[in-house]
Amino acid sequence: MTTQAEVPVKWKVSGSPLNTRETLRMATFPRKDSSAYKMALEFLQGLFSILVLQGPAGTGKTGLAIAIAWEYLEKGLSVRYGQVEEVLDGWRQLYDRAPGEALDFEGVFRGWKDSPLTVLDDLGAGRLTEWAEVKVTALIDYRWLRGLPLVVTLNEPLDTLPPRVADRLADAEKGRVGLMVGESLRRARPSQVGGRR
Repeated sequence: MTTQAEVPVKWKVSGSPLNTRETLRMATFPRKDSSAYKMALEFLQGLFSILVLQGPAGTGKTGLAIAIAWEYLEKGLSVRYGQVEEVLDGWRQLYDRAPGEALDFEGVFRGWKDSPLTVLDDLGAGRLTEWAEVKVTALIDYRWLRGLPLVVTLNEPLDTLPPRVADRLADAEKGRVGLMVGESLRRARPSQVGGRR
């Protein structure tokens, strides 16, 4: 079990803001009646290894993905979380470094591939270059083949993604696609969303 002191360190390494620890949790998620929330609970029980959260901006996809990540961290497991364009920018900066440098691309990429949980936020939000498509496909394919837990959020339908990526994410044997709908939580009145605006 992870100690209270270890959780912030693991979360910082994961790539997401620490201030989400109290606000974005499964117990406080504002749309518990949604099918996506129910799928998230099943995902956490290990009933399948890929969860895609799809829907318009503001419907809670990122919040639910982060809540799932917190569940892993509280169990002492590591998480890799990142907004896809930012992750790719970081990978590009590392790609030209020599193997064995303090942070080389292959070592960082291996961390994303082998992490107990990987969360890719906003996949498909920007156009992928050929290099980026190859790397994202390799990451998703690696985790899909091994049945490793993966959460992906996206605003657009799966068929807007590269065919191999869409095929892996839509695999009904290994995963589920949870549709997130409703009024934007960002525009909801503060009393409706735990005081957040």
